Amino acid sequence: MLGEDGETVLESFSLGYTFPGNMESMDKFWAFLQPYMEAEDGIERTHQELKQSLLMPVDGRREGWRWSIFRTFAPGLHYPWTMLLLCIPLGLNAVGRMLAMSTSKIPQWPEEVERANPEQPDDPYRLTWRDNGPLGWWELYWPLLCTVIGVGAFVGALGWIVSGLWR
Repeated sequence: MLGEDGETVLESFSLGYTFPGNMESMDKFWAFLQPYMEAEDGIERTHQELKQSLLMPVDGRREGWRWSIFRTFAPGLHYPWTMLLLCIPLGLNAVGRMLAMSTSKIPQWPEEVERANPEQPDDPYRLTWRDNGPLGWWELYWPLLCTVIGVGAFVGALGWIVSGLWR
């Protein structure tokens, strides 16, 4: 939503984001969105694609700690050893993300959008985060363990440095 001057952004939202540093990811993201908007069977194709994805659990609530850890470590899911190698920065990032999410407002559509697009309980294309499958060992518990190791290593190293300053 723009301000009265027509230039100042008052409210905005994101449709998602692409993988940083990968120029092809924006093309892939657009290739996902374009059929929904332009193809005759776009809604069906998008629905099938989303059924195989994980949907953000932010409908009427803030992102929880599990999702913060999952999203932080998600780029390394195919290479779990990288999660352990990068456990300090990723662990600190996950804790920072949890803090940021706990202090952010709950996402919601503006009232005029809700009124113009009422949710139909019998909508065959309705998907929510509740349709996600469970996060398993490699998606949640391994990243959680890496977070604990990373944050613990950081706090230990910081304690060691600070204790050396008082000798």
